[in-house]
Amino acid sequence: LDKSQTGAVYDAIGREYGIVGQVFNLFSKLRGGMQNNVGLELRPAS
Repeated sequence: LDKSQTGAVYDAIGREYGIVGQVFNLFSKLRGGMQNNVGLELRPAS
């Protein structure tokens, strides 16, 4: 995904996985956050 959507990826992880997702987001941001990470969109092959 485009770098501008990385924040939306973090939000989706936090919503989907609850406290585990929120802790993941916290440690991910401490390690460099949105500057060093990308979001991947997976789609089934057709």
